[in-house]
Amino acid sequence: MVNRYDVSTTKKYVSELIRRNGVPKEKADISSYVLVEADMRGISSHGINNLDLLVLSSIKDGGTFPDAIPIDVTRNPDYPIRHIDAKGDLGHPPAMKAVSLVKELARKYGIAKVYIYNANHFGAAAIYSENIAEDKYLAGRVTCTTPALVIPYGGNKKRLGTNLVSWSIPYDKGIITIDMASTVHAVSGIVKAIVEDKQLPFPVYKKS
Repeated sequence: MVNRYDVSTTKKYVSELIRRNGVPKEKADISSYVLVEADMRGISSHGINNLDLLVLSSIKDGGTFPDAIPIDVTRNPDYPIRHIDAKGDLGHPPAMKAVSLVKELARKYGIAKVYIYNANHFGAAAIYSENIAEDKYLAGRVTCTTPALVIPYGGNKKRLGTNLVSWSIPYDKGIITIDMASTVHAVSGIVKAIVEDKQLPFPVYKKS
């Protein structure tokens, strides 16, 4: 039998856990929303199972600053491009604010980009790209850098990231979203499998 939990209750519970680690309520609520929303979409690799590993532990270890205040460090605001220094903040709140900013700029200029750095893990990219496209006026694209985790074909050292990308394109009946890593399995999925002691399927390529 599968236990099911009320979504709103789960969000409040997760937010409270985050707040108890020094995070202001507004930011804790955003992080809780993104984590629970990932689970609601079936993206369990980016859901609340990441709460301790990528949020709470990072705060306790000093890798995330719960009271950080991101700042706009854009050199020339005359262009529809902004650069945000998150100052070590949680990944979810500045990413969600970037969504609002990019929508505002794109409505004014027709296209916009917002770059964030010095932030931490921000969850499932599709949540943000679909938020950009939700009013069916804009198409949204969200990408993220990653550590060197992939060995290039023919190489013997890790040189590439998993370079995730999420595209959301609106049409008359809804939104089409493609959210994917550039590897066979996303890193978060592999970590989840290790924790749960499960074997992931990998394709076997035979030389012709």
